[in-house]
Amino acid sequence: MKRLIPFALLLVLSVISSCEKDKKENYEIKGFAQKGPYNEGTNITVIELKDGLQPTGLNYYSTVSDKMGNFLVPDVGLTSNYVELMADGYYFHENFGADTYEKLLLKAVADVSENSDININILTHISVDRIKYLVQNEGKAFQEAKEQAQDEILKIFNLAGNETDNYERLDISKGGELNSKLLAISSIIQGGKTIPELTRFLTNFSTDIATDGVVDSKEIQTNLATSAVLCNVGGIRTNLTDFYDNDSIFNSFQNYVKHFVDTTEFESLIDLNFPKATMEGENLLALQDNIKIDTAAIYCLSQNLDVSKFDNFMVYFIIFKISGTGNIIYTTNDLTGWSYDTNYCSSEPSGDYCGIDINSYLLNSASKTPLTLKFHGSGEIRLSMIISSPSLRDNRIEKYLKW
Repeated sequence: MKRLIPFALLLVLSVISSCEKDKKENYEIKGFAQKGPYNEGTNITVIELKDGLQPTGLNYYSTVSDKMGNFLVPDVGLTSNYVELMADGYYFHENFGADTYEKLLLKAVADVSENSDININILTHISVDRIKYLVQNEGKAFQEAKEQAQDEILKIFNLAGNETDNYERLDISKGGELNSKLLAISSIIQGGKTIPELTRFLTNFSTDIATDGVVDSKEIQTNLATSAVLCNVGGIRTNLTDFYDNDSIFNSFQNYVKHFVDTTEFESLIDLNFPKATMEGENLLALQDNIKIDTAAIYCLSQNLDVSKFDNFMVYFIIFKISGTGNIIYTTNDLTGWSYDTNYCSSEPSGDYCGIDINSYLLNSASKTPLTLKFHGSGEIRLSMIISSPSLRDNRIEKYLKW
């Protein structure tokens, strides 16, 4: 009997140890699914991961409950601390101000023992493959891998700082520096891509940075730089302001888009650094979105673009007056190569807007400064620039200016 007691004790301890390993913890996993916000009914999947971030085979399912992208997955029983979340559905396209017609899949990986509030966004998605590589191939602990991946991604966009929040804590509908950086990066990556194009780009981007944390592909570099130059910051700000009914939190992201444009070594297909001042006046095209203009100053449209490497490059400038009692005096300068219409009206879902339309036949032969403007009273205009070429498609850049 004396020999059997130690063996029995070992057997009992082994069973207890095995039970401890298999013991499940229950979690309530909730958060936001955002590109723009995902639509109600979007599929949410929670995948349990092993310590090495491989799937265990245990999945839980839920859906987004409202137009803000909210989701809740109750009673998630896990034997591991790690999960991968997937959101697959339609979302509010911040660039166009409407829901998408095709679905987009975004992912996130997280440690639920730290926090079970987990948001899914562009930054969580593009960091997943890099985090898994660092854990599985370089033996990094999960949190160390996550912090390294997050820092590397911000450096790609020249936006690295002292932020410590995990990407799954970020929310484009909230204020704060890192939330604004999320929106800036999300808007740059989105650009004018269709959903299939965006899906392919995200796959290629994630694969490219997985092993070394940097973008090696020249094609991806050029796409990011060009998309940033053509980012419709005014339209995005206005669309999200209307969607969330908040007029203050979307004013900062344009600074991070501009910082990337000004500092990146990636080569863009086009340069839109318009001259800030000319002999004809201050250039409206060089002003940032949502700035207040001076009624004592004289303004102009001065394009001065080098488009020698493009064929059939055209630009449309449309100035819509959208509010106010003041008036705008337009004076034409040299209109060589420009079509000019002072009674241009556009019917849009939000109302009929009328203003002035100036478009180039071929920008290579168009004059540099076709128009001078003076503002009286008070009001607001929407300045739209539509760039059209076979290489760039049609891109609309908007800014809203008050006086």
